[in-house]
Amino acid sequence: MRRCLFIFLIAFVPASAQVLLDSARLPRGLRELTEQPGEKRLSCEVMPMKPMLNYGFRFQTGYFARIPMQQFPGEGHTWGIILKVTPEGAEAKPYYLASRINLPKIPKTNINFEMGGGFIVGAGRYKVEWLLFDDQSRICRKTWHLDARLTHAERAVKLNIPKNTVTDYSLHGLPQATIQTDDAKAIRLTVFLHVAPISMRRTTLRSTDRMTLLSSLSTLLEHVPTRSVRFVAFNLDQQKEIYHREQFARASIDEVAKSIDELELGLVDVKVLQNRKGHLDLLTELLQQESAAAEQSEVVLFLGPAARQFDKLPAAAVEGSTASSKRFLFFQLHPLFRGGATPSSEFPDSISQSIAPLKGKTVHIRTPGDFARAIRQLEGKN
Repeated sequence: MRRCLFIFLIAFVPASAQVLLDSARLPRGLRELTEQPGEKRLSCEVMPMKPMLNYGFRFQTGYFARIPMQQFPGEGHTWGIILKVTPEGAEAKPYYLASRINLPKIPKTNINFEMGGGFIVGAGRYKVEWLLFDDQSRICRKTWHLDARLTHAERAVKLNIPKNTVTDYSLHGLPQATIQTDDAKAIRLTVFLHVAPISMRRTTLRSTDRMTLLSSLSTLLEHVPTRSVRFVAFNLDQQKEIYHREQFARASIDEVAKSIDELELGLVDVKVLQNRKGHLDLLTELLQQESAAAEQSEVVLFLGPAARQFDKLPAAAVEGSTASSKRFLFFQLHPLFRGGATPSSEFPDSISQSIAPLKGKTVHIRTPGDFARAIRQLEGKN
């Protein structure tokens, strides 16, 4: 049976990505992950992650695994990983997620390989059965339970996923037909997405940064009623605009993701290094383009982490915009923290200072509850 499972994953599951399987396509004999007599064991250690509400207003959870690589000498080895996640309840049906990893040639070594996987759940309790197997039909397994629920501080958040639901990571969130936007007046909106690491201590864009940026963008578009959306993604360190669309919709988020993937923060053009005020030139250009847009937005929102730069725009950069009736906001994303710590004071960065002369406001966002309140503020509800 395990050999059949291995063949199934090779045929239907892409390498590396963890995807939600259609249980109807999974052979009946492979839907149960119970231990088999004579099963050959793999040595590994699995550490479950507690569910945590993210900026997409969904609970993200998963696991870390540590695997001794001395078990896989040579080349041609492949791992298959399958999770069976079952909501608690008499009529609950299990969800299946799977991934596979093709290993490179492994020399003689004593190192441990560390990897992780994640998925999304709605509120509820779940049983997780995790199984890793290799091309020699050796098995490592782990079972644990999840309890996903809002904390007292998160009670104002409207979850973007139904109770007792499991899915893989998605850029698009819920199907359009299931989305319930807030009962606010539809607005014309401009979004400037600052594509940069969420933590200023890092110089590279991690997969978690990418997911945070894209999920917060998706959530924003799900919740805020809009008549039109003008969208620009940019990076101040590289001093460039990386994506621009005048009529933007959630269906275009894949294009944004591709643009982010192509951004190489580790490579900086020498002209950028020579132009020490280039980040201010870019902010000036963004604001001037907004002032000259044929279709004027009512709200201009900067979304993303704080800039590494702290200098101000020259006064001439905002001339012609100060008399505008637009509202300017900066939703400044900080590393996700589930707790009640009082935030420390921060110095205004260049993005904050670029909207200050326009009576703009910077909103610090450290938790999903902060993000929910910020969206209500954007809609003028508080």
